[in-house]
Amino acid sequence: MYRDLVFLLYVILILSNVLAYGNI
Repeated sequence: MYRDLVFLLYVILILSNVLAYGNI
């Protein structure tokens, strides 16, 4: 359960970075 939550957090963080670079 905890590992799944951490994995989801990493996915959101990566998506945020991708969107940030895409906006630049």
